[in-house]
Amino acid sequence: MQAFCRGYFFQLSWRVFMEKDVLLKQKVEGLDLEPIVVKLMDPVEGKGWSLEKALATTSEYRKFLFLVGLAMQTNDSEPVVPWGGVDEVWHTHILDTEKYHQDCEQLFGRFLHHFPYYGMRGETDRNNLVDSARRTLEKVLMHFGEFLDDMVPQRGMPLTCTGKWCGGTLVTDNAKIRSTERPHLAQFG
Repeated sequence: MQAFCRGYFFQLSWRVFMEKDVLLKQKVEGLDLEPIVVKLMDPVEGKGWSLEKALATTSEYRKFLFLVGLAMQTNDSEPVVPWGGVDEVWHTHILDTEKYHQDCEQLFGRFLHHFPYYGMRGETDRNNLVDSARRTLEKVLMHFGEFLDDMVPQRGMPLTCTGKWCGGTLVTDNAKIRSTERPHLAQFG
């Protein structure tokens, strides 16, 4: 199953990448995410997902990791926003702290932090999140040609970040995102 998990959907969906990105692609494809798939499938400790859903969503997570790595390689300060179930897979990966740390080092040469407050710090921040999410989907389409239909709002519809779709983002070196400002209860009072 391990080899199957590593290549499910992912190898079939590559579209545009440069020669310098081949190593990153190989690293992402070679990442052992089988324990994450098992956790996602567990009805008590995980999400209770079917094998098909866990594999498909983990494949989308690999796309996310590739885009994050690509942004790091090119010093792109635009955040990469996880879409649909990708955020759930990311959270599950993060919970295995030792594996997550090792995987980040292997892929990026450093730890990848998750900043779950992007979009929660006022209207400007929310608009920035919506713009970043839209640009992330454009990158997904450019590099992979597709994303799973049930992972994002309906195609052709304007993107609105509702529910869990835009629940978190990669913290880049972009000052727009990466600040010490976190939400406070006073915002709701």
